[in-house]
Amino acid sequence: MRVLQQLVEQRRALVDDVRRLTNRITDALKQYFPQALEWSHDKDTVVFCDFLTRWPTLKQAQRARQARLRRNRRCLCIQSTDLSAARQSPS
Repeated sequence: MRVLQQLVEQRRALVDDVRRLTNRITDALKQYFPQALEWSHDKDTVVFCDFLTRWPTLKQAQRARQARLRRNRRCLCIQSTDLSAARQSPS
């Protein structure tokens, strides 16, 4: 029983860590790249992290090739109208 209790506590700590890190990422993105938050609601996924690694700013996302963004858009469930609007808006 003690082993199970330790495992449950470790899992709870890991879940809290994920929540804390996700909140920190969200707060940082609100400051300089809020469009990324609008494009994806699943901020705790590898796909979202890959997107931010490849395009950490709106300016870099705007300069990216359309085909590459479309592939990532499918993974992030980004609406094509959102991408078009981002490309046309000033950075």
